[in-house]
Amino acid sequence: VTGKGIAAGLMMAFARPVIHAALDAAPGPAVALERTNRILVEELHTRLFITALVGSLDAGSGRLRVANAGHEPPLLVPGDGRPVLNVTCGGLLLGAFTSLGLDETEVQLAPGDLLLLYTDGVTDAADAAGERFGEPRLYATLDATLDGLRAIWGWPETPYDGSRRALAALKNLTSDVIGRFCGSVQEAT
Repeated sequence: VTGKGIAAGLMMAFARPVIHAALDAAPGPAVALERTNRILVEELHTRLFITALVGSLDAGSGRLRVANAGHEPPLLVPGDGRPVLNVTCGGLLLGAFTSLGLDETEVQLAPGDLLLLYTDGVTDAADAAGERFGEPRLYATLDATLDGLRAIWGWPETPYDGSRRALAALKNLTSDVIGRFCGSVQEAT
């Protein structure tokens, strides 16, 4: 949600159950976000808006359908050692426009693959001089972390346990790198 404070909190408190209800009734992520958007625009007359990323996973086949309303794109970390991929999907923000015109992106996940979701708080984190952490540093941090995971744990040869450890290591190391980059200016998200 844009902004902070009571207004942003109320907006999120209203939007969460609307999103959940739309997901339960919609045939896919894009339709769910379009329905949510319609309700937000018609019912709330505010300058606040929401970014959202919605996915639907068929666990049996590994097929993931994703729709994005102004959120940072997810990153696919292939378990076979290929480079990190940006899952290209994008759209307009929830609550800002009457229609979003969203499309769904389909991704095929394989055993050992990880899908990394993050907010703009990661890439927008700034150091004392105002320099943003940015996507290049995020990718460099991910690459270095993944190289270490492969060397130390043999990830992804042990997909389940290795993926759990990989997720924990990515979260901890990324938070640590962003925190060090920013110094004492702000806390990383």
